[in-house]
Amino acid sequence: MNLQKLIDNKGSIELDQEFDIPQAEEKVEAKQIVEKQNVTVGMPPAQKEKAVVEDAPMVPQDDDPDNEYMPIKALNTFTRDWIIKARVASKGDKKITKKGGSLLKIELVDKFNTCIEGTFFNDAADNFDSKLKENHVYTFASGVVRMANKKFTSVRNDFCIVFEKNSVISEKVDDGSICN
Repeated sequence: MNLQKLIDNKGSIELDQEFDIPQAEEKVEAKQIVEKQNVTVGMPPAQKEKAVVEDAPMVPQDDDPDNEYMPIKALNTFTRDWIIKARVASKGDKKITKKGGSLLKIELVDKFNTCIEGTFFNDAADNFDSKLKENHVYTFASGVVRMANKKFTSVRNDFCIVFEKNSVISEKVDDGSICN
């Protein structure tokens, strides 16, 4: 009995009738996955590793694939464990604050032409001032994404990044993917 007949009979069914119930494709796929995993049952550990590696999807073996970097426009205050690849579009001079601390500001731009301001305070400013060069490309990680204070920035982004002394910044080869 199909579903339309059941609806036409207003929900009444007879016990000797069979129903055609379509099976979900997901159940079949799940069964296939379980069958693949069970193939390694009883194998020695060395063979299991080889079987799992052979089943693994192929991943591009590029040294620096762009798809592993988060776009700047995707950063927000809830983002954790991000890595961005960006050009230092501008770098200000390191300044000494009234309280004797150091301040360094940079403007970053990624391959999508999205800009964000980066700020370094005290030890981080002293550490990264000599390492960062304007118009060079770097990867940036382990900074804190905060809401930008519009009074103190000219960059059109709702967020800014505050880098600390434990932030990870590495210079990369300029492949031309990020325009000046």
